[in-house]
Amino acid sequence: MRLLLSLLLLLPLTLSQAADIYEYPTLPKKVTSLNDFVPAGWKLVAEAKGDLNRDTRDDYVFVIESLKKYDSKYEDGKPYGIRVAGIALWNTREKNFELIVQANDFIPTTEGNPAITEDPLESVLVKNGTARFYFHYMDNSQLYITDQTFIFYYNKDRVFELGGFVRSKLHRSTQGYTRESINFTTGKSTLLKRDSDSEIGATSDVNFTPERKYFFKDMSKVRAFKPQVITYSEFAGTY
Repeated sequence: MRLLLSLLLLLPLTLSQAADIYEYPTLPKKVTSLNDFVPAGWKLVAEAKGDLNRDTRDDYVFVIESLKKYDSKYEDGKPYGIRVAGIALWNTREKNFELIVQANDFIPTTEGNPAITEDPLESVLVKNGTARFYFHYMDNSQLYITDQTFIFYYNKDRVFELGGFVRSKLHRSTQGYTRESINFTTGKSTLLKRDSDSEIGATSDVNFTPERKYFFKDMSKVRAFKPQVITYSEFAGTY
């Protein structure tokens, strides 16, 4: 009985230790220089400027990476740095940038996987009042290429909400291709599917009711992100 009690007491500590493998910084809430969003021991890897809250002033989207390297879980893997994403809005009254949200587990890295030779983060962009993140992956077999686009907007509750999501998969040998574009704000989605590059492919547009909302602050493990299953016409199939 004492042994069991000891194991139970150790369990929370073990889980806590597992959750603290990565050391994430607490970014400053307000800065006058954008460089101040990059703490010591970190570097800037991506950034974009543009108006996100419709005040005609440039806001700021950025991704930083740790200089500290973490050991890969893969055999023959290489050490890698972790990443943090942030979105800051310009405060006209105080004349500074105010950090609205920090996401510690959103931006993927190679995780030291020797099969991943390219950076999964393709780019960040501010376009049409939205913050956009583009990702590009190749699976371990090197046969499939997957692309993802996450589109966030500053909603009426003053938080960044996922308004659109696009994902595609290409088979490098057959050129078979599937692309799903989901608009959570309008409840419209489009699926394009073809079996080879010699086909035009079948397209299906549907209306759907979003089952839930997704927020930037809660996003994690984007490579495995799967929104609700949407049913398309039979000729187009599913993603």
